[in-house]
Amino acid sequence: MAARGTVTVRVLVVLMLVLPGARAEAQVTARPALYQLESGSSFTRGCFPPCLCPIFTTEDITGTYELAFDHQDPLFTWYRVKDVNWVVTLGGVDTRITGSGTFRVGGEVAVLQQMTLKLKVGNQQPQAFDSGLVPVGSSFPEIDITVSVNGMVCFDTVIDIRSGPVPAADIPGTS
Repeated sequence: MAARGTVTVRVLVVLMLVLPGARAEAQVTARPALYQLESGSSFTRGCFPPCLCPIFTTEDITGTYELAFDHQDPLFTWYRVKDVNWVVTLGGVDTRITGSGTFRVGGEVAVLQQMTLKLKVGNQQPQAFDSGLVPVGSSFPEIDITVSVNGMVCFDTVIDIRSGPVPAADIPGTS
């Protein structure tokens, strides 16, 4: 019984020595990925329970952002969200949404994700949007997540992000 325990420890030590180096090398060479908002993405502004006021929702939101590997810790892989460049039609006017933030995916028991963004909607002051730590809604690298300013309580701005990487063949100058 002791021999089997010794073999297990040796195997674990070898894996700990070999895998982190290979993982780090692969991550250093990883290039940022261009993501595009897909069908099902939406922009909502108004009152959520328990408050009562009109609510406005539109699926007329399009655009892109970049997702770039940042680092990995024992539980999560962290990415930088850069160059958010979305357009939503509000009151018949195209309104640009810009900003950046972070995205993490991983977990210990269940696969979880969180996106935190600092976004400027039109000429308004930048606001912090956060999804909280939530279960993964689709298989990564697809991202299906909802971010909001106030956790969808009372008056809030909510963005449902349904997105995936743009194939390299569809990006001019990359093929």
